[in-house]
Amino acid sequence: MSLAGFQYVQCADCGSFYQDTVTLPDIESFYTSLGPYESASSKTNIARDLARSLGLNGTESLLDLGCGSGAWSLPLLAFCRDITCVDLDAVGLELMLSRVPTADRGRLSVHRAHSLAFLQGLEAQSFDVVISMFSLEHDLSPAAIVSEMHRVLKLGGRALILVPSGDALQIRTCGAGFYWFQAPWHTFLPSEKGLRHVAQLAGFRHITTFEPSEPFYSWFWIRAWADQLGYRKTYDNLRRRPWFVWFDMAVDKVCDRISWVLRRPSYRFYVLNLEAL
Repeated sequence: MSLAGFQYVQCADCGSFYQDTVTLPDIESFYTSLGPYESASSKTNIARDLARSLGLNGTESLLDLGCGSGAWSLPLLAFCRDITCVDLDAVGLELMLSRVPTADRGRLSVHRAHSLAFLQGLEAQSFDVVISMFSLEHDLSPAAIVSEMHRVLKLGGRALILVPSGDALQIRTCGAGFYWFQAPWHTFLPSEKGLRHVAQLAGFRHITTFEPSEPFYSWFWIRAWADQLGYRKTYDNLRRRPWFVWFDMAVDKVCDRISWVLRRPSYRFYVLNLEAL
């Protein structure tokens, strides 16, 4: 999935993967070559699980960093008082606004900005909840963003981070074919040890992982093996056949479920609390 000329290195201490040569111009050039990102899966059920895990009762003010077209903001709006959405993709923000029910538009505001710059412009203790859903892995300064997330949370606040996992079973079995190795799009993939270390340095006192009742991503296990063995063209040809698409997706789901059972999923939810629980 990575572009030629970009590669990852791995931290010898925590096992996280990151790009040590990518620059902001590299990332900006890459993004201009892409169309607007649109999430393909519904988040309604998982948003309900997250609301329970975060203890949302409808009174919270929530900040969504890297909101895209609202895949998470829109379903979570039912559980919050209001949501502030931040993203650099103007098209995605417009798409999200077009989907907000008229009665709820006063409870959602959007800002076209970089997450770190927006956070740095906020006063301390501005929000009850801050979320970053498949966004942190796109930034060049993830530790600074986590630190700012801590600063802008009110007392008793909590943060939620969803990020590809450097501990994934797919890395162990498929190597560089891991779906989330997408350079320069994904600048880093933290291990659980690495993410916990960054969160603790930022000042978070209690860090847990959250497992959704309905895991929602199962990606390209057979394709990764085909890449490793040199059969990618054969795989691509087979994907034109409906029976193989069905088989491919079934294997993905089984392998993804095994990775969750072994606590090596391809992505992780981290709930960060300001206070020890």
